[in-house]
Parts: sequence; C-alpha cells; structure tokens
Amino acid sequence: ESGSSKAFQDGYLIFNKISSEIRDFQLNIVAKDSNVRAIPFKFKSSLLPYDINVIIGPNGIGKSHSLKSLVEYWLQTGMGDISVLKENKHIPFDERPNISKLVLVSYSPFEDFNLDMEDNNLRDKQAYQYFGFRQKRNDGSIGISRNLPALNSSNSLLDMVLDDEKYKFIRGRVNKLNTVNEVLKSAIDYEQCALKLKPSERPTFFSHQAVSINSEQFFLIEDISTWLPNIDLLRDACSLNDGVVFIKNNNIVPLSSGQRLFAYIVVNVVASIRDNSLIVIDEPELFLHPTLEIEFVGLLKKILKPFRSKAILATHSLSITREVPSRCVHIFHDEGEGLEILPPPFETFGGNVQRISSYIFGDKSISKPFDEWLELQLKGIGDPEKLIEMLDEEINEEMIMKIMSLGKKYHGR
Repeated sequence: ESGSSKAFQDGYLIFNKISSEIRDFQLNIVAKDSNVRAIPFKFKSSLLPYDINVIIGPNGIGKSHSLKSLVEYWLQTGMGDISVLKENKHIPFDERPNISKLVLVSYSPFEDFNLDMEDNNLRDKQAYQYFGFRQKRNDGSIGISRNLPALNSSNSLLDMVLDDEKYKFIRGRVNKLNTVNEVLKSAIDYEQCALKLKPSERPTFFSHQAVSINSEQFFLIEDISTWLPNIDLLRDACSLNDGVVFIKNNNIVPLSSGQRLFAYIVVNVVASIRDNSLIVIDEPELFLHPTLEIEFVGLLKKILKPFRSKAILATHSLSITREVPSRCVHIFHDEGEGLEILPPPFETFGGNVQRISSYIFGDKSISKPFDEWLELQLKGIGDPEKLIEMLDEEINEEMIMKIMSLGKKYHGR
C-alpha cells in the first residue's frame, strides 16, 4: 500500500515536526537487451531547482518504457507484480519512492499506461491517477476518446474548488483555483472560467445564478463554493463533456486545439496534486507548442514546491531541458552497444540550446535538408560566389558561411 509504505518511511518525521519531502531514488529498468540500467533521480538540492527531472533521447530508445516501468513497479502491477519481480530476480528501486500519489499524463495515441487501480489489489485507489485519451468501455474493453480531457477537466475543476474550501484553514496552503487562473491567464485572454449547464425546459436550482450566452447557460466557477454541500447536484446539472469554458465580455473565448488541451492539462494536474505527489508526464511536446511547454514548466514549478511534490518528464524538448539542472537530466544514448543513461557533461540549466541539442541528438553528424540542398546546388553551379549572387536577398549569414565552406571542400576555394 502506498499509504502504509509512506507511513513506515516517513512516520517518524511527524513526531519530530519535520515536513516530509520526496527523497532521491534510483529506478532500475530492464533495457531491450535484457540488461538492467539505473536512472538516479535527483530531487534534493540546497540551491538549484531539482523539483523536475527530465529523461531525454531519440525516438524508440526506451523513454516511455522507463516511465511505464516506474508506474508498474510503484503500483506493484504488471511487470512490477511482486511474483514477477521474484521470478525475474529484479529489484526495481534502491529504495521504494516515498510518494503518496502518482499522477500520469500522456496524450500519445500509442501509450499503454495503467488507466486506474480498479483491478488492483491495493486498497488506496486514489494513489494513482491517469490523464490521457484512453478509457474503459462498459464492456471492459479499452477505447480512445478525444473528449476525455474535457470531461476530466470539468470534474477536476469541481474537485479543485471543493479541495480549496476543505483545506482553506491550513495556513500558507496554495489556493489551487488561483494558481490555475494565474497560469492560464498568461496563455489565454479571459476573465472567468465556467461550466456549461445542460439544456433544460424548466428552470433549475442553478438557473438564477447562471450566465446566459447565445441562449446557453454557464455556471461561473466563482459561484461553485455556494453549492459545495450539494456539489453532486451541480455536477449532474453540468454538461461535463463540454469541458472548462472561458468567458470574456460575456462571450465565449475561442481557443485553438493546443490552448484547449493546455488548459485541460493544467486544470487536471493542479486538481489531482496532493502532498508528496509525483507527476509523471510522457512527451509533453506532442500536445504543447514550445511557448506552452515553458508555461507548463512554470506551472509545475509553482505547484510542486508548496505541495512538496516532484515531476519526471520524458521528452525531446530542448526548451524544457534547459529549464532543468544537469544532475536532473538523464540522457538515453545507444550507439549500437546497448543503452547508456548518462548526465550531460555540462550545465544545462539556462544553457545553450544548440549545445544541448548537439550533445544529445548528435546534430553535427546528421546532415540537415538545407545542407543537402546547398551541396546539390553547388555541385551543379560549381562556383560558390556565383551561388551566393544568385540567392541575392534570400540568403543569410549562415548560408553564406556554409556555401563558402562547401566551396573549399569541393572546389578548393
């Protein structure tokens, strides 16, 4: 059990009036070659922010597999089932992570993470939460629903307001709804968020508080707290599948697909977090463009610290990697002799993106399409200066340097 394990690990801290913090731990994964590789996650630091660890490397090298291993080892299901571990003589951790909850976010259509803990023998069913596109159908099979993030965001918003009210007596506790608004308003221009009410021929309990827009009714989030004793009635009255709606000047704010998914993810993650949670996110760049990637990292930094929680991201994103200190960056590398997991030999925190890219992905050894195009043109024209003249205003400094370099390579000038 997550609760009993954590109580055993950290119970003494209560008596000493010390706050429990997630400690460093080593994850031991079984690579494709059946050899064990260790990932030393680092969360303890006296100065630099070690609250986020990053797993980075090329496609197909095992980043998502490592996250799946982490989830199943901690839940003690699938490859982490105790009987399977004993049979394989595998020790998944150097020390079981002292986390109270694991939140998994993955919006890849190909992922196969655990959906819930309903079929698990563990009693604490709230210790794991999945956010993605997959869900169980009524017949027990698993299908993909593009609308699931919207549905989750509606329920999460209600749960968030309930949480804020329930724990408002705790001095210094972060207000989740305020945090969500602070983050989202940097990416979306809105005044209020709301939930759409189901259409009804007769007035409902909530109609007198609802805002009418284009003949539809919306219930503002600021009014939810007055209905907390009857939150289930409000939940039933809302069209949850429409997700969180954003309003400005009494109009619905139109969102791009990227903004909409970003908003849903922010709401879902903030609502689900509790003290000593581990947020695990698989390839956020699949659903966030670079600007929103940074906004999302900013959200994580704001919400992780007050809840004494941590995050692990598997990514290709250089923008995310430069936000993380090098001891928290785990590079997956394989040049044909098996998987290696290494830290970068230089500081990545605020580092040069090109340097990070060159080291991790080997840009220097891979020709770019524009390199190949320039080589082809130069071979045909034969004179680098002539090619520069022909390109005229469509040339830049990098192209000039490349053309002159190729000229020396092929023509000695």
